[in-house]
Amino acid sequence: MADQNSLIGTINAVCAEGMMRTPRFEPTPAWEHALARPDCPCHLLLVAVEGANVVGWCRLFPTDANGEAELGIGLLATARGHGLGTQMLLEAIAWAHERGLARLVLTTRADNYRALRLFTKHGFVPTGRKEGDWIEMALGLQFLEARSRP
Repeated sequence: MADQNSLIGTINAVCAEGMMRTPRFEPTPAWEHALARPDCPCHLLLVAVEGANVVGWCRLFPTDANGEAELGIGLLATARGHGLGTQMLLEAIAWAHERGLARLVLTTRADNYRALRLFTKHGFVPTGRKEGDWIEMALGLQFLEARSRP
């Protein structure tokens, strides 16, 4: 895996844009586990690297609901619009499908139009709103045919 400090720096940069729920990286127990054991089969942690720089990440962490995982994805502003988000999202969906997960959930800002288009294009549907301007979305995986990886 890429250097943890570089990954955390990238997460902090995206947080500073106001695109995340916190103004800086605040690791949850799931994040602490993923950083300590990036290859653990209980979660997925993808890191996008350009040259020697970490420019983004995608993670799937199991939730308390059986067969459900929470998706989180972020890219530095300079890395957006080049297909990296799509590539990581498709990889995450394929990984979840291969493991028999039933549903992926996520929360994104209502004004994050690029992310909303990406998620909607790949089958996520709005399921509700959270405090402020956050939209909850979900993707049911039960009926998806296996997707090929990019």
